[in-house]
Amino acid sequence: MLLILADFPWTTNNSDIADSLQPRFALETSPRYAENNDSLLLGEQNVSLMQFKAPDAMAGFSLLEVLVAGTVFSIGLAGLSALLLTNIIGSAEARHQGTATVMAANLAEQISLNPLALNRYLNPPEYVSRLCMGAEQCTAEQQADYDFKLWKIELADNIRNANGVVCRDGTPQDGNEENSLCDGAGPMVIKIFWSGRMNTATQETNPESNQQAGQRRFTFEVG
Repeated sequence: MLLILADFPWTTNNSDIADSLQPRFALETSPRYAENNDSLLLGEQNVSLMQFKAPDAMAGFSLLEVLVAGTVFSIGLAGLSALLLTNIIGSAEARHQGTATVMAANLAEQISLNPLALNRYLNPPEYVSRLCMGAEQCTAEQQADYDFKLWKIELADNIRNANGVVCRDGTPQDGNEENSLCDGAGPMVIKIFWSGRMNTATQETNPESNQQAGQRRFTFEVG
C-alpha cells in the first residue's frame, strides 16, 4: 500500500517562506513491496514509488479440454437418452399387456353369456348379417357375430393393428398373426396378436422361437 505525506513547516523567516512552501515528500510503503521500488521525479523532489503488478489473469481452458469435456457429456447424454427410450418402450408394452388382458376377459364374458353360439366365435363369418343394437332382435348366432366383430374393432383401436382369434388349442402359447397354430383340440382360448419392438436378446437366445421378431402374443383361456 502506498501513502505519500506532505510536510509544510512553518517558519518566521520571510526569506525561507518560499523554500518552506516546497513540500518534503516521504514514502511509506508496506514491507512486502519494499524490494521492487522505482524512482519518480516530482518537481525537484525524488519520490520513490512502488511499482504495482496486476495479478495474473485466471488461466482459461484449452481446446483439448473443451473437446474432452464435450465428449464425456455427449456419452452421458446418449446413455440417458437410451434409458429414457427403454422406459418409454417398457411402459407401452405394459399398457398393451394390460389392455389385452381386459379385452380378452370381456370377450370371454360375452362367450359365457351366449353359450348357444360358441361355434360362431370359433368360425366367425367375414361380414355381420345384422346390427344387434338397442331394441333390435337378433338370434344367438347373429348376436355372436356382431359382438365379436365389434370386439375386434375395439381391440384394434386400443392396440394399434392388433388382431384376435378364438379357437381350441392344446398348446395355446404358440402361433402368430399369420398362423395362430390352433390344433382344434384342448380348451377354448382367446389369442391376441400385435406388433411391438423387437426383443433382440430373446431372438439371440432363442432364434427358433415361433413368435416372430417384434410380435407380441397374449393368450387367455375361456373358463
